[in-house]
Amino acid sequence: MSSVHFSFAPVQICLNGTSPDELVEQHEKLLGALRGAQEALTAAAPNGRDWQLKPAESFAHAQREHAKRADVLRLLVLAVERELEAILDQAPACPGCGRRGTPASRSSNLCGRCLLGRKP
Repeated sequence: MSSVHFSFAPVQICLNGTSPDELVEQHEKLLGALRGAQEALTAAAPNGRDWQLKPAESFAHAQREHAKRADVLRLLVLAVERELEAILDQAPACPGCGRRGTPASRSSNLCGRCLLGRKP
């Protein structure tokens, strides 16, 4: 297990700040990149054949270091998911479909899809 820890500082959605939709999009894009990094790291896992001419402890060390990297990525994914959940909890829900985000109409609080008659 890694000794890396991430503290949680939830964003506060406000009218003068970044829109909830943009915050959600940023965090979803970040999660996609982190998950891609996890897949790439898994593909690059140490292979014992690459250490066969080295002492046995070299391969074990490579495995431990690889596990540390995987743990850091796992913790990053969890931290970003937690931030995204906090953003979604603050974003207003559309009364038409329940989708959270920036209302397209401030008077009705409906999302753009519902305003156009397109249910998700």
